[in-house]
Formats: sequence, structure tokens, C-alpha cells
Amino acid sequence: MARFCYLLITAGSADVGPALIQDNAAEQARQRDRSLVSARPAAPSAPGSARDEILATTRKLAGQSADGTFTLIDVLTEMRRAGSRYAESTIRTHVTSRMCADAPNHHARTYDDLERLGNGRYRLRPSTSQANS
Repeated sequence: MARFCYLLITAGSADVGPALIQDNAAEQARQRDRSLVSARPAAPSAPGSARDEILATTRKLAGQSADGTFTLIDVLTEMRRAGSRYAESTIRTHVTSRMCADAPNHHARTYDDLERLGNGRYRLRPSTSQANS
């Protein structure tokens, strides 16, 4: 992994010497990783594929919703709360692309688990929610 550093020299102040400033993106990534780790509960989640965890989460969210729908943010929040070991990017890719029947086929393996309703809302497709409940 490349690491970028910059030398910052403050002009006009005699008592301040040069300061080494690290790449802001790298620091933001470290802070995000720390916040994700601290947000996880002590007990790790049970092993399973990302799809398995997402399906379990979406079933739970659909059951809690009056109309059976949920958003990507709902899924991300619930999976983080439950201690998922999967990266946010993996979950996003699965929900919006790999598991969504309405998405273009850009992956070697896709599933028709979810249907996009618009306005960032999704719902389980009937065959998935019934076959695996």
C-alpha cells in the first residue's frame, strides 16, 4: 500500500517548525476502521457468506417494516450493529448489484433475491423470502 506524506512549512511564524502531515485519505480510512471496530459488539457473528448474512438481515428488516421494504442504509446499519465481518463495500455491492434482480449483470454470479422499488428502497422477492424462511 502506498503511503504519501507532505512537508508543511508555516510561513510567518518563527516559533513553529516544519510539520509532517500524513495523507488525509489514509488517516480517514484509519479513523473509519477504528469506528467500525468500536461499533461492533463483543460477540462475533456466525460464519456464513455475505449473501447469507444479508438475506438474514433483510428478512429481519422486512418483518419489522409495515410494507416489507428496507433501504441499503437500514441493511448497513443493522449488519454493523450485529457485528458483521463484511466490509461496507461488500454489503453495498451485494445489495445494489449481485443480489438485485433489477441490476445489470456485471458479476460472474448473481442472484434474484431483492427487487429495487426506487427511491433507495428494496424488498425481498417472493421466491426468496418464502423458500428460505
